[in-house]
Amino acid sequence: MILEQPVNKNICGGNFYIDIRSHLDVYLKYSPWENGLKIYRCFENRWEPEDRDPDLPLVNEVHVNSPNLPVYNFIKQIPHEIRSRILSFNHLQTTMLQLSARSEKALELLTDIPILLWLIAEKVHKRNWSMEKCEIVLAKKRKSILKEILDTGTKADVKFLKKIKLMHGEQDELEVIKTAILEGKQGGHLKHWHAIPVQIIALLHRFPNLSEAAFLKLIATKMYDRIADGIADSYRICKLWDDIYHMGSVLNIENLPTVLNQTKSVDAMQKIHDRWMERLHRKETIISTGKSFRQPPIPGNENIFPVLTFEDLLAEGKLMHHCVGGYVNKINSGDSYIYRVLQPERATLEIIGHGRNARIGEFRRLYNQSPSNRTYLMVTHWLENYKNKLIH
Repeated sequence: MILEQPVNKNICGGNFYIDIRSHLDVYLKYSPWENGLKIYRCFENRWEPEDRDPDLPLVNEVHVNSPNLPVYNFIKQIPHEIRSRILSFNHLQTTMLQLSARSEKALELLTDIPILLWLIAEKVHKRNWSMEKCEIVLAKKRKSILKEILDTGTKADVKFLKKIKLMHGEQDELEVIKTAILEGKQGGHLKHWHAIPVQIIALLHRFPNLSEAAFLKLIATKMYDRIADGIADSYRICKLWDDIYHMGSVLNIENLPTVLNQTKSVDAMQKIHDRWMERLHRKETIISTGKSFRQPPIPGNENIFPVLTFEDLLAEGKLMHHCVGGYVNKINSGDSYIYRVLQPERATLEIIGHGRNARIGEFRRLYNQSPSNRTYLMVTHWLENYKNKLIH
Protein backbone atom coordinates (compact mmCIF):
# COMPACT_ATOMS: atom_id res chain seq x y z
CA MET A 1 0.00 0.00 0.00
CA ILE A 2 1.28 3.48 -0.92
CA LEU A 3 0.54 6.00 1.84
CA GLU A 4 -0.46 9.04 -0.21
CA GLN A 5 -1.45 12.48 1.07
CA PRO A 6 -5.16 11.82 1.78
CA VAL A 7 -4.46 9.04 4.29
CA ASN A 8 -1.39 10.24 6.21
CA LYS A 9 0.20 13.30 7.74
CA ASN A 10 2.80 14.30 10.30
CA ILE A 11 1.98 16.53 13.22
CA CYS A 12 3.99 18.08 16.01
CA GLY A 13 5.71 15.71 18.33
CA GLY A 14 7.07 13.65 15.50
CA ASN A 15 4.17 11.18 15.49
CA PHE A 16 2.86 9.77 12.22
CA TYR A 17 -0.79 9.15 11.48
CA ILE A 18 -2.56 6.80 9.06
CA ASP A 19 -6.24 7.53 8.60
CA ILE A 20 -8.15 5.14 6.36
CA ARG A 21 -11.55 5.52 8.04
CA SER A 22 -13.07 6.28 4.66
CA HIS A 23 -12.43 2.60 3.78
CA LEU A 24 -12.07 0.82 7.13
CA ASP A 25 -12.51 1.70 10.78
CA VAL A 26 -8.77 2.26 11.17
CA TYR A 27 -6.98 5.36 12.46
CA LEU A 28 -3.41 4.70 13.65
CA LYS A 29 -0.69 6.71 15.35
CA TYR A 30 2.99 5.76 15.19
CA SER A 31 5.49 7.07 17.72
CA PRO A 32 8.94 8.14 16.42
CA TRP A 33 11.76 5.64 15.87
CA GLU A 34 13.59 6.81 19.00
CA ASN A 35 10.47 6.01 21.05
CA GLY A 36 10.26 2.45 19.76
CA LEU A 37 7.85 2.97 16.84
CA LYS A 38 4.90 2.12 19.07
CA ILE A 39 1.46 1.97 17.46
CA TYR A 40 -1.80 3.29 18.88
CA ARG A 41 -5.29 2.91 17.47
CA CYS A 42 -8.06 5.45 17.90
CA PHE A 43 -11.05 3.85 19.64
CA GLU A 44 -13.99 6.05 20.66
CA ASN A 45 -11.74 9.14 20.53
CA ARG A 46 -9.10 7.51 22.73
CA TRP A 47 -5.64 6.32 21.70
CA GLU A 48 -5.10 2.75 22.83
CA PRO A 49 -1.98 0.60 22.31
CA GLU A 50 -2.19 -1.61 19.21
CA ASP A 51 -0.21 -4.82 19.70
CA ARG A 52 -0.85 -6.43 16.33
CA ASP A 53 1.10 -5.52 13.22
CA PRO A 54 -1.25 -3.65 10.82
CA ASP A 55 0.77 -5.07 7.90
CA LEU A 56 1.10 -1.63 6.30
CA PRO A 57 4.81 -1.48 5.42
CA LEU A 58 6.17 2.02 5.96
CA VAL A 59 9.48 1.37 4.22
CA ASN A 60 9.12 0.57 0.53
CA GLU A 61 10.69 1.79 -2.70
CA VAL A 62 8.02 4.41 -3.32
CA HIS A 63 8.08 5.87 0.20
CA VAL A 64 11.87 6.14 0.46
CA ASN A 65 12.04 7.92 -2.92
CA SER A 66 9.09 10.32 -2.57
CA PRO A 67 10.03 13.48 -0.58
CA ASN A 68 6.56 14.90 -1.27
CA LEU A 69 4.92 12.23 0.93
CA PRO A 70 4.69 12.85 4.71
CA VAL A 71 5.74 9.23 5.32
CA TYR A 72 9.10 10.06 3.71
CA ASN A 73 10.08 12.42 6.53
CA PHE A 74 8.86 10.01 9.17
CA ILE A 75 10.83 6.99 7.98
CA LYS A 76 13.89 9.17 7.41
CA GLN A 77 14.36 9.01 11.20
CA ILE A 78 15.12 5.30 10.82
CA PRO A 79 18.86 4.73 10.23
CA HIS A 80 19.70 4.26 6.56
CA GLU A 81 21.23 0.78 7.01
CA ILE A 82 18.08 -0.44 8.75
CA ARG A 83 15.84 1.00 6.03
CA SER A 84 17.95 -0.77 3.41
CA ARG A 85 17.69 -4.15 5.13
CA ILE A 86 13.99 -3.93 5.93
CA LEU A 87 13.07 -3.10 2.31
CA SER A 88 12.99 -6.83 1.50
CA PHE A 89 10.13 -7.43 3.94
CA ASN A 90 6.49 -6.42 3.51
CA HIS A 91 4.76 -8.88 5.83
CA LEU A 92 5.31 -7.99 9.53
CA GLN A 93 7.73 -5.21 8.63
CA THR A 94 6.52 -2.94 11.43
CA THR A 95 7.07 -5.61 14.08
CA MET A 96 10.60 -6.20 12.79
CA LEU A 97 11.28 -2.46 12.99
CA GLN A 98 9.84 -2.25 16.51
CA LEU A 99 12.07 -5.09 17.69
CA SER A 100 15.11 -3.45 16.07
CA ALA A 101 14.28 -0.08 17.64
CA ARG A 102 14.01 -1.55 21.13
CA SER A 103 16.68 -4.27 21.20
CA GLU A 104 20.36 -4.27 20.25
CA LYS A 105 20.22 -8.04 19.84
CA ALA A 106 17.35 -7.73 17.38
CA LEU A 107 19.32 -5.10 15.48
CA GLU A 108 22.26 -7.51 15.27
CA LEU A 109 19.94 -10.20 13.93
CA LEU A 110 18.49 -7.82 11.31
CA THR A 111 22.04 -7.22 10.10
CA ASP A 112 23.18 -10.84 10.25
CA ILE A 113 20.13 -13.07 9.51
CA PRO A 114 17.05 -10.88 8.96
CA ILE A 115 14.85 -13.88 8.13
CA LEU A 116 15.44 -15.23 11.63
CA LEU A 117 14.18 -11.91 13.02
CA TRP A 118 11.20 -12.25 10.66
CA LEU A 119 10.35 -15.59 12.28
CA ILE A 120 10.52 -13.97 15.73
CA ALA A 121 8.26 -11.15 14.50
CA GLU A 122 5.63 -13.73 13.58
CA LYS A 123 5.68 -15.07 17.14
CA VAL A 124 5.17 -11.53 18.47
CA HIS A 125 2.41 -10.79 15.95
CA LYS A 126 0.48 -13.91 16.98
CA ARG A 127 0.79 -12.76 20.59
CA ASN A 128 2.79 -15.81 21.53
CA TRP A 129 5.78 -13.81 22.76
CA SER A 130 6.13 -10.68 24.87
CA MET A 131 9.06 -8.27 24.52
CA GLU A 132 10.58 -9.85 27.64
CA LYS A 133 10.35 -13.29 26.02
CA CYS A 134 11.95 -11.91 22.84
CA GLU A 135 14.92 -10.54 24.79
CA ILE A 136 15.49 -13.95 26.40
CA VAL A 137 15.35 -15.72 23.04
CA LEU A 138 17.47 -13.09 21.24
CA ALA A 139 20.28 -13.67 23.75
CA LYS A 140 20.64 -17.29 22.58
CA LYS A 141 22.77 -18.69 19.77
CA ARG A 142 21.31 -18.59 16.28
CA LYS A 143 20.43 -22.30 16.03
CA SER A 144 18.92 -22.19 19.53
CA ILE A 145 16.74 -19.24 18.49
CA LEU A 146 15.52 -21.23 15.51
CA LYS A 147 14.83 -24.25 17.70
CA GLU A 148 12.84 -22.04 20.08
CA ILE A 149 10.70 -20.83 17.17
CA LEU A 150 10.17 -24.03 15.16
CA ASP A 151 11.18 -26.78 17.62
CA THR A 152 14.04 -27.66 15.29
CA GLY A 153 17.28 -25.94 14.36
CA THR A 154 20.75 -26.88 13.15
CA LYS A 155 23.80 -25.03 11.88
CA ALA A 156 22.79 -26.09 8.36
CA ASP A 157 19.37 -24.48 8.88
CA VAL A 158 20.98 -21.22 9.96
CA LYS A 159 23.28 -21.19 6.92
CA PHE A 160 20.26 -21.92 4.75
CA LEU A 161 18.39 -18.89 6.15
CA LYS A 162 21.36 -16.65 5.42
CA LYS A 163 21.31 -17.59 1.73
CA ILE A 164 17.62 -17.11 1.00
CA LYS A 165 16.72 -14.35 -1.44
CA LEU A 166 13.18 -13.07 -0.98
CA MET A 167 10.79 -11.62 -3.55
CA HIS A 168 8.88 -9.06 -1.48
CA GLY A 169 8.90 -10.69 1.94
CA GLU A 170 5.22 -11.67 1.83
CA GLN A 171 3.46 -14.18 4.07
CA ASP A 172 3.49 -17.01 1.51
CA GLU A 173 7.28 -16.72 1.30
CA LEU A 174 7.55 -17.04 5.08
CA GLU A 175 5.39 -20.18 4.97
CA VAL A 176 7.59 -21.74 2.27
CA ILE A 177 10.70 -21.15 4.40
CA LYS A 178 9.11 -22.57 7.55
CA THR A 179 7.92 -25.67 5.69
CA ALA A 180 11.40 -26.30 4.27
CA ILE A 181 12.94 -26.16 7.76
CA LEU A 182 10.23 -28.23 9.43
CA GLU A 183 10.35 -30.95 6.78
CA GLY A 184 14.14 -31.11 6.88
CA LYS A 185 14.35 -30.06 3.23
CA GLN A 186 16.38 -26.96 3.91
CA GLY A 187 18.43 -27.13 0.76
CA GLY A 188 21.38 -29.41 1.51
CA HIS A 189 21.42 -30.13 -2.21
CA LEU A 190 21.76 -26.36 -2.75
CA LYS A 191 24.63 -25.90 -0.32
CA HIS A 192 26.95 -24.70 -3.10
CA TRP A 193 24.54 -21.93 -4.11
CA HIS A 194 25.60 -18.47 -2.91
CA ALA A 195 21.97 -17.26 -2.94
CA ILE A 196 18.78 -19.33 -2.99
CA PRO A 197 15.68 -17.58 -4.41
CA VAL A 198 12.58 -18.41 -2.38
CA GLN A 199 10.72 -19.55 -5.52
CA ILE A 200 13.36 -22.29 -5.96
CA ILE A 201 12.60 -23.54 -2.44
CA ALA A 202 8.90 -23.62 -3.32
CA LEU A 203 9.57 -25.54 -6.56
CA LEU A 204 11.74 -28.10 -4.77
CA HIS A 205 8.99 -28.65 -2.21
CA ARG A 206 6.66 -29.52 -5.10
CA PHE A 207 9.28 -31.38 -7.19
CA PRO A 208 12.13 -32.63 -4.93
CA ASN A 209 14.00 -34.33 -7.81
CA LEU A 210 14.57 -30.96 -9.48
CA SER A 211 17.61 -30.41 -7.26
CA GLU A 212 19.68 -32.18 -9.91
CA ALA A 213 18.20 -30.31 -12.88
CA ALA A 214 20.59 -28.01 -14.75
CA PHE A 215 17.77 -25.65 -15.78
CA LEU A 216 17.09 -24.80 -12.11
CA LYS A 217 19.81 -22.13 -12.28
CA LEU A 218 18.00 -20.50 -15.20
CA ILE A 219 14.71 -20.42 -13.29
CA ALA A 220 16.57 -18.82 -10.37
CA THR A 221 17.50 -15.81 -12.52
CA LYS A 222 13.88 -14.97 -13.37
CA MET A 223 11.98 -12.29 -11.47
CA TYR A 224 8.43 -12.83 -10.25
CA ASP A 225 5.97 -10.83 -8.16
CA ARG A 226 4.61 -13.89 -6.37
CA ILE A 227 5.68 -17.46 -5.66
CA ALA A 228 2.58 -18.71 -7.46
CA ASP A 229 3.69 -16.85 -10.60
CA GLY A 230 7.10 -18.54 -10.52
CA ILE A 231 5.60 -22.00 -10.10
CA ALA A 232 3.04 -21.42 -12.86
CA ASP A 233 5.70 -20.16 -15.28
CA SER A 234 7.99 -23.15 -14.67
CA TYR A 235 5.35 -25.81 -14.09
CA ARG A 236 5.46 -27.55 -17.48
CA ILE A 237 9.19 -28.21 -17.58
CA CYS A 238 9.35 -29.05 -13.86
CA LYS A 239 6.46 -31.51 -14.07
CA LEU A 240 7.97 -33.07 -17.20
CA TRP A 241 11.34 -33.53 -15.49
CA ASP A 242 9.68 -35.00 -12.39
CA ASP A 243 7.63 -37.50 -14.41
CA ILE A 244 10.65 -38.57 -16.47
CA TYR A 245 12.77 -38.90 -13.33
CA HIS A 246 10.24 -41.23 -11.68
CA MET A 247 9.87 -43.32 -14.83
CA GLY A 248 13.65 -43.52 -15.26
CA SER A 249 14.03 -44.74 -11.69
CA VAL A 250 11.52 -47.53 -12.26
CA LEU A 251 13.17 -48.45 -15.57
CA ASN A 252 16.61 -48.49 -13.87
CA ILE A 253 18.08 -45.90 -16.24
CA GLU A 254 21.75 -45.35 -15.35
CA ASN A 255 23.10 -41.84 -14.71
CA LEU A 256 19.56 -40.50 -14.84
CA PRO A 257 20.27 -36.81 -14.01
CA THR A 258 23.10 -36.74 -16.57
CA VAL A 259 20.84 -38.16 -19.27
CA LEU A 260 18.16 -35.58 -18.55
CA ASN A 261 20.57 -32.66 -18.34
CA GLN A 262 21.87 -33.46 -21.81
CA THR A 263 18.49 -32.65 -23.37
CA LYS A 264 18.56 -29.28 -25.14
CA SER A 265 14.87 -28.41 -25.21
CA VAL A 266 11.46 -29.11 -23.73
CA ASP A 267 10.51 -30.91 -26.94
CA ALA A 268 13.49 -33.25 -26.53
CA MET A 269 12.42 -33.96 -22.94
CA GLN A 270 8.89 -34.66 -24.14
CA LYS A 271 10.20 -37.26 -26.59
CA ILE A 272 12.11 -39.00 -23.78
CA HIS A 273 8.95 -38.88 -21.66
CA ASP A 274 6.80 -40.51 -24.37
CA ARG A 275 9.43 -43.15 -25.19
CA TRP A 276 9.98 -44.14 -21.56
CA MET A 277 6.24 -44.14 -20.84
CA GLU A 278 5.79 -46.67 -23.65
CA ARG A 279 8.57 -48.82 -22.17
CA LEU A 280 7.01 -48.53 -18.74
CA HIS A 281 3.61 -49.64 -20.00
CA ARG A 282 5.22 -52.73 -21.54
CA LYS A 283 6.79 -53.61 -18.19
CA GLU A 284 4.95 -56.49 -16.52
CA THR A 285 6.50 -56.58 -13.06
CA ILE A 286 8.90 -54.79 -10.79
CA ILE A 287 12.19 -56.64 -10.60
CA SER A 288 12.62 -55.97 -6.90
CA THR A 289 9.12 -56.85 -5.71
CA GLY A 290 5.75 -58.03 -6.89
CA LYS A 291 4.03 -57.31 -3.59
CA SER A 292 1.04 -55.05 -3.08
CA PHE A 293 1.55 -51.44 -2.02
CA ARG A 294 0.99 -50.51 1.59
CA GLN A 295 -2.57 -49.70 2.55
CA PRO A 296 -3.22 -45.96 2.05
CA PRO A 297 -4.05 -43.99 5.22
CA ILE A 298 -7.18 -42.45 3.68
CA PRO A 299 -9.87 -44.99 2.81
CA GLY A 300 -11.68 -44.68 -0.50
CA ASN A 301 -15.42 -44.49 -1.04
CA GLU A 302 -17.94 -45.46 -3.71
CA ASN A 303 -16.31 -43.04 -6.20
CA ILE A 304 -12.65 -43.08 -5.13
CA PHE A 305 -10.67 -46.34 -5.07
CA PRO A 306 -7.03 -46.74 -3.97
CA VAL A 307 -4.58 -48.35 -6.41
CA LEU A 308 -2.97 -51.18 -4.44
CA THR A 309 -0.68 -53.08 -6.83
CA PHE A 310 1.95 -52.25 -9.43
CA GLU A 311 -0.03 -54.09 -12.07
CA ASP A 312 -3.05 -51.94 -11.26
CA LEU A 313 -0.87 -48.82 -11.38
CA LEU A 314 0.44 -49.74 -14.85
CA ALA A 315 -3.09 -50.47 -16.02
CA GLU A 316 -4.22 -47.06 -14.77
CA GLY A 317 -1.44 -45.35 -16.70
CA LYS A 318 -2.23 -47.28 -19.90
CA LEU A 319 -5.96 -46.64 -19.63
CA MET A 320 -5.61 -42.92 -18.88
CA HIS A 321 -2.62 -42.35 -21.20
CA HIS A 322 -0.33 -40.75 -18.63
CA CYS A 323 2.78 -41.75 -16.68
CA VAL A 324 1.40 -42.56 -13.23
CA GLY A 325 3.17 -45.93 -13.53
CA GLY A 326 6.39 -44.05 -12.84
CA TYR A 327 5.18 -43.17 -9.34
CA VAL A 328 5.90 -46.63 -7.95
CA ASN A 329 8.96 -45.52 -5.96
CA LYS A 330 7.07 -42.59 -4.45
CA ILE A 331 4.30 -45.00 -3.40
CA ASN A 332 6.71 -47.57 -1.98
CA SER A 333 8.45 -44.86 0.06
CA GLY A 334 5.14 -43.72 1.52
CA ASP A 335 5.40 -40.23 -0.01
CA SER A 336 2.36 -40.66 -2.27
CA TYR A 337 -0.80 -42.72 -2.67
CA ILE A 338 -2.71 -43.12 -5.93
CA TYR A 339 -6.47 -43.33 -6.30
CA ARG A 340 -8.78 -44.08 -9.22
CA VAL A 341 -11.63 -41.53 -9.35
CA LEU A 342 -14.78 -42.79 -11.11
CA GLN A 343 -17.34 -40.02 -10.60
CA PRO A 344 -18.31 -37.33 -11.48
CA GLU A 345 -15.69 -38.05 -14.19
CA ARG A 346 -12.85 -40.50 -14.67
CA ALA A 347 -9.52 -39.29 -13.27
CA THR A 348 -6.34 -40.36 -11.48
CA LEU A 349 -5.58 -38.77 -8.10
CA GLU A 350 -2.34 -38.49 -6.10
CA ILE A 351 -2.50 -37.80 -2.36
CA ILE A 352 0.74 -36.56 -0.77
CA GLY A 353 1.48 -36.76 2.95
CA HIS A 354 -0.39 -38.15 5.93
CA GLY A 355 -2.96 -37.13 8.50
CA ARG A 356 -3.73 -33.42 8.76
CA ASN A 357 -0.89 -32.71 6.31
CA ALA A 358 -2.38 -34.82 3.51
CA ARG A 359 -2.98 -32.81 0.34
CA ILE A 360 -3.89 -33.26 -3.30
CA GLY A 361 -0.86 -33.76 -5.56
CA GLU A 362 -1.31 -34.58 -9.22
CA PHE A 363 -4.93 -34.90 -10.34
CA ARG A 364 -5.40 -35.76 -14.02
CA ARG A 365 -8.04 -36.97 -16.46
CA LEU A 366 -7.42 -38.77 -19.74
CA TYR A 367 -4.27 -37.54 -21.55
CA ASN A 368 -3.23 -35.40 -18.57
CA GLN A 369 -6.22 -33.07 -18.84
CA SER A 370 -7.23 -31.16 -15.71
CA PRO A 371 -10.40 -32.28 -13.88
CA SER A 372 -13.50 -30.10 -13.77
CA ASN A 373 -14.25 -27.87 -10.79
CA ARG A 374 -17.06 -30.23 -9.81
CA THR A 375 -14.69 -33.20 -9.65
CA TYR A 376 -12.04 -31.20 -7.78
CA LEU A 377 -14.59 -30.03 -5.20
CA MET A 378 -15.84 -33.58 -4.69
CA VAL A 379 -12.32 -34.84 -3.98
CA THR A 380 -11.55 -31.86 -1.76
CA HIS A 381 -14.72 -32.56 0.26
CA TRP A 382 -13.69 -36.23 0.64
CA LEU A 383 -10.22 -35.22 1.85
CA GLU A 384 -11.50 -32.56 4.27
CA ASN A 385 -14.02 -35.00 5.75
CA TYR A 386 -11.16 -37.37 6.51
CA LYS A 387 -9.12 -34.60 8.17
CA ASN A 388 -12.07 -33.45 10.26
CA LYS A 389 -12.54 -36.96 11.63
CA LEU A 390 -8.96 -36.85 12.91
CA ILE A 391 -9.80 -33.89 15.15
CA HIS A 392 -12.77 -35.55 16.87
